[in-house]
Amino acid sequence: QTTGMQRSRPARLGTVGMSAVLSIAPAQDPWLTDLDELPRGWAALVSSFESRELVPCTLGQIFWFHKLVQETKRLDFEHILVKTDAEHASISLTAVLVGASMIMDEGQDLEMVQKRTQQLSQWLLPFRESSSTESGIFTVIDCLKSVMLAKTHGWIDFSCPNVDIDKCIDMQEYLHYDREANGRIHVVVPSKLIVFDAPFPAALSAEQTASMLDEDYYADVLLDFGACLVVACHVSAPSPAHTDSLARMRRAGLDVELLSAAPDASLHTADRLLSLLRLCPGPVALCALPSPAADPAGDAEGDAALERLVTWALVRLYSFTAPDAPAWTRLLP
Repeated sequence: QTTGMQRSRPARLGTVGMSAVLSIAPAQDPWLTDLDELPRGWAALVSSFESRELVPCTLGQIFWFHKLVQETKRLDFEHILVKTDAEHASISLTAVLVGASMIMDEGQDLEMVQKRTQQLSQWLLPFRESSSTESGIFTVIDCLKSVMLAKTHGWIDFSCPNVDIDKCIDMQEYLHYDREANGRIHVVVPSKLIVFDAPFPAALSAEQTASMLDEDYYADVLLDFGACLVVACHVSAPSPAHTDSLARMRRAGLDVELLSAAPDASLHTADRLLSLLRLCPGPVALCALPSPAADPAGDAEGDAALERLVTWALVRLYSFTAPDAPAWTRLLP
């Protein structure tokens, strides 16, 4: 939404970007207050989130915000006001969007981004590393550090429409495979590491199973990405159905390795994954096998273990730190 002819200055929570200002609207009218009282040359964008669950913005949301900012700037507005409501969660998520825009669009360094974002520190909430209640936390600043590191490594580049997919994430491809209907397949490190939702449901009816993407679909997509190996992490022993599914992927042309994600095997598993990432000529595709008993707690434990493995790899191989590595993992979906 764009407007602005009056000279009155909008109240704002804090300046975050060089051309983007983060503002909260009064609680009684959280979306539309004073939008037509902006000074000349200002555009207003409204940031709203349907879910109040405090999970980080995804890379897809950061990319769409980038596109919106660029389209607004092309209309010759000198300043952009980003409004959100007075909920701490909304402010935290909007701060990630605006801070990432500072990095990706304005080329600001991390020190400046941190300095400007810290003006909102009393409003910012931490995020959890995973859905597990025992997981650690990371901050808005950690999210922005992970974006900066990914940009520095050349993994993301919003300015180039035709990126080298061996070195950089193709955002149109990312948006396509980010959808549940297309398998939720995400490149973590171009040409090195992919994570995907395991197509091995447990305790589903035949009708439910028939509506899901099968192993052949995942094998075709992963081979198209250049993957040479699927690593399936399991907390409990794989069921016969899981074993059969992995065998189908092997027959489709992918090597398959099972790794225990149980706590007593975590160090061995992490070291094995690092060895595979170093030795494999193409990407390693990583998934967590669901619990054979369709146990939500077991599934959450498996997902958390997978995120820990990805975090370990980012720290050991790509100069991430303990807080910003899980932030990058959580931004992907």
